[in-house]
Amino acid sequence: MLFISLRADWGFFAGLQQEQPPLYESLTKILEPADQQLLQGVIQEAEIRSIAAQQTLEQQSNAAQGMPLTPQASPTRTGP
Repeated sequence: MLFISLRADWGFFAGLQQEQPPLYESLTKILEPADQQLLQGVIQEAEIRSIAAQQTLEQQSNAAQGMPLTPQASPTRTGP
């Protein structure tokens, strides 16, 4: 099992997965399937939280400028 702090490193892996797929694949192919699945789950959760944080910042910015708040759909989780 992979015993590194994935929470601290999610940004690195998420960016790497999107920006340099061959490098991401070469780094993760040595992982056991369970570790690959764990990493994938962490990346998905990080993306969901990033979207939610961006929406919150936009709403706060709009509120500070006196613009009405508009309801936005919350990001949804995929998978198990």
